[in-house]
Amino acid sequence: MQHDSMHFILFCRVIDRFGDAAIAWRLARQLVAAGQCCTLLIDHLPTLKQLCPELDMLHLDLDGIRVIVWSKDVRPSDLPVADVWIECFGCGWGGLDHSHYTDPQRPLRYNLEYLGTESWVEQCHGLDSPDPRTGLKTTFWIPGFSRYSGGLLREQGQDEDDAPSDLLSRLLGMPVHASACSVSLFCYQHAPLQGLADALVEQSEHQETHLLIFPGEPSKAWSQISLSMTSPLHIHWLPWLSHTDYDRLLRCCSLNIVRGEDSFVRAHWAGRPLLWHAYPQDDVAHLDKVRGWLEQRPVSQPFYAWHLDFNQGSGHPDQARAALDVLPEEQACILEFRRTLRGLPSLVEQMLEHIQHQRSSGQSNAMLNA
Repeated sequence: MQHDSMHFILFCRVIDRFGDAAIAWRLARQLVAAGQCCTLLIDHLPTLKQLCPELDMLHLDLDGIRVIVWSKDVRPSDLPVADVWIECFGCGWGGLDHSHYTDPQRPLRYNLEYLGTESWVEQCHGLDSPDPRTGLKTTFWIPGFSRYSGGLLREQGQDEDDAPSDLLSRLLGMPVHASACSVSLFCYQHAPLQGLADALVEQSEHQETHLLIFPGEPSKAWSQISLSMTSPLHIHWLPWLSHTDYDRLLRCCSLNIVRGEDSFVRAHWAGRPLLWHAYPQDDVAHLDKVRGWLEQRPVSQPFYAWHLDFNQGSGHPDQARAALDVLPEEQACILEFRRTLRGLPSLVEQMLEHIQHQRSSGQSNAMLNA
């Protein structure tokens, strides 16, 4: 459906070093692709530069998106007049409230929440909350995998299966046989990797196996592993990749170990087996997220068990071996789930529909107590 062009301002503070910036940037790009105008306020430009190497640090305009460094010196008058403000992950407005707008100009406000997989998401998504000081309402937008959540970020018209056949060989600087098993590793530093390492070493005795390790926390996690110096396992230390190359790499691997939210969602569009290292929470509360996701999708029993074992910090080699043995079965499961997800409207499609309804109903800028 065609929507009127509007101006969006996204507010992003970088807390999770790459996750917050990655999601905000993908959202901005997808809004522009849908015919909208977009400005991104972000408080840590070097993080965005790592994700988008082509970003010009002097001009700060890329892919039709205006980028503003969000510092304490930014004033309301520095912002363009906008139709919609999106607060990413409860970062606040930093004093840039709506007091400088006249009533007819007040934009709609959304709080983009973290991805939700639990059963309560459908009841809470889309609820409004009034600001106790101004009375202005903010709509809470909760991304998720179910039809009644806020949806997932997904590019329009992209063929998620399109990746150069020689990408792995080019990245690794060596030929990779078509029958080889390649595993990408993007996890948190405390990931229990010894069991996976043992299973990969055993597998490499009879199948060409490559482990692709990203810098930062994944490298630190792997540095704690004990590994035989005579192992035939091929280990590769990757550089930081742009969004585009990272997405392509996921589509080339036999298994993707991903973390947090952005890489987790991207792994679904890649259509390859994945192991999700969820962000750890007190009292192992993140297991509810893991179970909630697993119960929404087809999944092989070994991968189900491996997810629970891995996210409780165990990482037993038997669980990893069993999962590696059923990669073809798990591949079929994730492809079936991806077909289901592709049949649902994306996050941007849903949000634009919601905004259009708000504007047409005449409630877009009204205070709840007006």
